Amino acid sequence: MAPGILADETPNGAVAAPAKEPTNGVATTANGHTAEKEDSETANGAGTGGKSGEVAKDPEPEVKKDEAEAKKDETDAKKDEVPEDQTMKCEIKHLDRRYDDKDVHFFAERKTEAEKPKQKDWWRLFAFCLVRHYDSDGDLDTTRLYVNPQPLRQLTYDVIGYFPGDPIDVDDVQIEAPYHSLFHYRKQLEEQGRERFADDGESLKHLEVLLDWIRTHFALDIAAYDKCLASDHKAMSYDRLWTLFPPEKIIHCKILDQNRAFRVLETWYDDCDDLPGLGMRVNYLDFDGERLGTRKTELFVPKYPGTRELSELPTMPLDLLEDAEEVHAELVARGRKFEGFIGQHYLQYNNIALKRIDGMYAKFTVNGRVMIDAKTYHRLEPNDSFVVKELPAQNEATKRERSTRRKGFGMAQFLSDKKVVHEKLSDADAALTNATVRGYSFTNKRFLEFFADELFPIEWNTNCFDQLVLDPAVKKTVQALVSSHAQDRESFDDIVKGKGQGLVCVLHGPPGVGKTLTAECVAEYVKRPLYMVSSGDREIIPLPAKEWQYD
Repeated sequence: MAPGILADETPNGAVAAPAKEPTNGVATTANGHTAEKEDSETANGAGTGGKSGEVAKDPEPEVKKDEAEAKKDETDAKKDEVPEDQTMKCEIKHLDRRYDDKDVHFFAERKTEAEKPKQKDWWRLFAFCLVRHYDSDGDLDTTRLYVNPQPLRQLTYDVIGYFPGDPIDVDDVQIEAPYHSLFHYRKQLEEQGRERFADDGESLKHLEVLLDWIRTHFALDIAAYDKCLASDHKAMSYDRLWTLFPPEKIIHCKILDQNRAFRVLETWYDDCDDLPGLGMRVNYLDFDGERLGTRKTELFVPKYPGTRELSELPTMPLDLLEDAEEVHAELVARGRKFEGFIGQHYLQYNNIALKRIDGMYAKFTVNGRVMIDAKTYHRLEPNDSFVVKELPAQNEATKRERSTRRKGFGMAQFLSDKKVVHEKLSDADAALTNATVRGYSFTNKRFLEFFADELFPIEWNTNCFDQLVLDPAVKKTVQALVSSHAQDRESFDDIVKGKGQGLVCVLHGPPGVGKTLTAECVAEYVKRPLYMVSSGDREIIPLPAKEWQYD
């Protein structure tokens, strides 16, 4: 084909006649002189665009055919539809009320769960399983670590045992997130596990897997804990403060300016908006009038930003104190005094005493003699009483508690009609005793709590009778009556039990003759409490003894 000649292929394969070249050397365009010819050719079905020579078909017959087929299919579908049963069914239908994209609610049938996969015995296939637990609404509830090998189960049970909030069941060991028990007992698990599985290669491999997982999971916590112990400042961030307070940890705090020691039972983070912080349930030793045992209370560390030295916190581990040994020795010495004040004791006290009123402590100044008697305190102040839980080592000893009723009566019986028997406390338990003991102040005439460190023996003045200015015959008679009554011997009781065990002496006379002094001398001579009642303490108008009348 000659250059400059445009060839067009006809439908039958023939070559079209050559077109004349334009005289000006410019090719004829679609809008040039040949437009009429192109239009006529298009009308006859011969075009030059696309595939040259193809004849255009009319689409209308095919569209009509498709529409007819669609109408036929729709008609057939309507014939196959079964009319929905509109009868109310006697059953419960589960529906979901949802919203579409336009925020318009609609009701839909609740989706049924997918078919359950074939269950495998995961506990036999893997030594450990981390299982995420979902609730019925599909929300994540918790995650638990399952320990499957029996030797490892026994090890975790022996080492961890009862962990508050997540106890170990030897037949089904499930440790719930955040796995604090594994952090606190990781060293014991490693030490006892390596010793126990020295000849058991498979169990030793299982132990290594568990220890590696603990080190990985608690990597940042372990690093912060080790840094705190190694540092001189002993600082810790709030979110990792829990690492310092494992169960059974002995902690120290100041209460009413008194050193106190407590044993940690459990810890938790309280995320309430009013006052978030770390809560701790702890116990200590106290006496309820019947037995010596443990009481529970709660301590709280408010949330703080960043890191803070432990000495700035309300409580901290006792062994992390700078003067830990001195404080522990002080606590043990006070515990021995507390142990010696069990029962009834007549002592001297010159300090501040406490009284719990509406959950707060009121303070009273006491300078005088007091009777330590928790049992009577709880009997007459029931709203401020408590009951202790027996010490584990004391379950047998408490059964052997016995009454040692003295042979004497009256004041002797008031002082000691029952002796509480208990086993001697260890130094660890002595350090956990309460800082106060309960009793009665004869000067304030109130039941109060007294600091054990401020109680001292009474210095008796047994020579006061010699200084008493009184008729010698009267003095000798009073002294003889009191001495005879105070002797440890059985005496006749009245028909009504307890009615004939007292001794009543009436002293009367004008002011200044020595009535009060005589009573005080009697109390000093027999070393017994003196309870003084003035006329203002009585609810009736007193009469002189001379005006007393008897029917």
